Amino acid sequence: MNKIITLCLVLVIQTGICQQLEISALFPPQHDNTAATDTDIQVTFNAPVDTTSLAGQFVILGTLRGMYGFTVSVSPALDQVTLHPARPFLVGEEVKVTARNSLSGANGEAFPGYNWRFNVKPTKVTPPHFSEPLIFNDFFGDGNTAMYPADVNNDGHIDLVIANWANVLIALNDGMADFSLHQQFPVYYAEQADIPVTDLDLDGRMEIVTTHHIYEIDDSGYFQPVHDMPLRELRDVEDMNGDGYPDLISSDVVSIGPPEPIRNNVTILYNDASGQFSLADTLLTDDYITDAASGDFNNDGINDIAYSTSIYASPGGPGGRNSLTAIFMKSDGDTLHTRIYPGTLLNIISFPFQVLTVEYSNDHLLDVFIASLVNDLVIRSSGDGNFMIDSTIYIGGGDGYHRTSFADLNADGKMDYLIVDEIPGEFTGSVYYTLNAEGIGTFIEARNGAVPFHCVGADYNGDGALDVAALWSDGLRIYLNDTGLPIIPTEDFAAIFFDLDQNYPNPFNPATTIAFTLPQPATVQLDIFDLNGRLLTTIADGSFGAGRHEATWDGSTANGEPVASGMYFCRLSATVPSTGAGAVYTQTRKMLLMR
Repeated sequence: MNKIITLCLVLVIQTGICQQLEISALFPPQHDNTAATDTDIQVTFNAPVDTTSLAGQFVILGTLRGMYGFTVSVSPALDQVTLHPARPFLVGEEVKVTARNSLSGANGEAFPGYNWRFNVKPTKVTPPHFSEPLIFNDFFGDGNTAMYPADVNNDGHIDLVIANWANVLIALNDGMADFSLHQQFPVYYAEQADIPVTDLDLDGRMEIVTTHHIYEIDDSGYFQPVHDMPLRELRDVEDMNGDGYPDLISSDVVSIGPPEPIRNNVTILYNDASGQFSLADTLLTDDYITDAASGDFNNDGINDIAYSTSIYASPGGPGGRNSLTAIFMKSDGDTLHTRIYPGTLLNIISFPFQVLTVEYSNDHLLDVFIASLVNDLVIRSSGDGNFMIDSTIYIGGGDGYHRTSFADLNADGKMDYLIVDEIPGEFTGSVYYTLNAEGIGTFIEARNGAVPFHCVGADYNGDGALDVAALWSDGLRIYLNDTGLPIIPTEDFAAIFFDLDQNYPNPFNPATTIAFTLPQPATVQLDIFDLNGRLLTTIADGSFGAGRHEATWDGSTANGEPVASGMYFCRLSATVPSTGAGAVYTQTRKMLLMR
């Protein structure tokens, strides 16, 4: 018996046939935000690889350009593979790489597959400086609008795919940020959740997925329906099984109350390698799922899913809960569910409606962003399956339905926050950004008489800096990020409406700053209340001129007594004497003190 065991050990050491092939190093690393446009991709394994048809064992897929061709070189020891892309990546592009599960070691070792992603850093380093907008009235938004940048016709210029309640519109870019309406086709379904734009069948041509059809661009440059789709509430597109082909994630409605709340499935629609989706795998069912996004939260090379639920109730039925859940996928197809935000953390969020995955905390770990009607925040991943809410990455938002995105606007290798927001009850809105970890929003444009619905960052004029496209109710507006162009005059938008900013930092300890904006001189009172409505202190009281002002609360009462950890409210009351009896404007924000 001892001789047999010894013989087996010798065979394992000599041949490695019992060893699993694994990745030991990557370049660019997982979730890197600083990759160069001309970077090669290097993968180091723990053992020699089988070099037979090696190029077919990898996939490079860009979110802006789609499939990238490449050549392959291998180290003399056969344990390091370098992919040389045939063309440069686009600045601001997220690049997804798959080492397919069909890859094997030189001695037959099995390989489970591995997915990773990185972002391409802008080549033009400049502080954000946005020009007066280029305006295109052929495009318009509505309350269900989404917008996606992509080079849909493969000419090297970043176009826009716009989806509203009824249609998908293709806006082609001439390379100088001059957009024209090229094509439109119906969506057929007013509750379209997402419109994935990617190269589904890896043939070098972009596809657009709607609720009823998959469209592919033809030789004449127009999108044609090529496959039917079952009715789905699409949320994201990602390779979920390691074969390199993008799969679809949906949250389909399975029941509508009363008496039960709305129920949704989290489902993966697997790509059959031809761009069609015949196999569906339902992972779980939950109450009123509002959005979902995918990414690798624990850096194991397998993409996971995060989804949000809301407290909206079905008609006549009970309410649900505000929550955020991660579904960790395993190589054997099993799943592990972790409630990231259980809905009991003092209601930091309320009515969440958007979930994104982004490497925001600059630690090469993928975080989860959630937008809600109260606050927007980034929930940081620790890389081991745990998440935390950190005051340093709280980024504000809230008060109304809004759409957000992320882009490296100042080319520092960190993802910045872009948002379009509207003032509830008023036909007024703004586009602004917050640089990473600064927490202070900066207007790009704010307007009366129009509402913005979505904004996305990309290099629309090919100068190496990331610009901003925003879709408003009255047209598409492009803001070029260029220090050589005149900036939007401050007096045009700096203070066209009363506004109470979210305090920063939030959560806070021991003090926080509260800013407010006045369109004209007013008498202002800034009061702090506890959860019972008891007035604790007044931190601003007097006459203020038009413009932006700041006040600080140190977490104490008017008598100087420190208050306990918990939720508090800040209320702005502004009276304008010039309106006769004096019109009063009020706005309230929630604040979280964590001692």
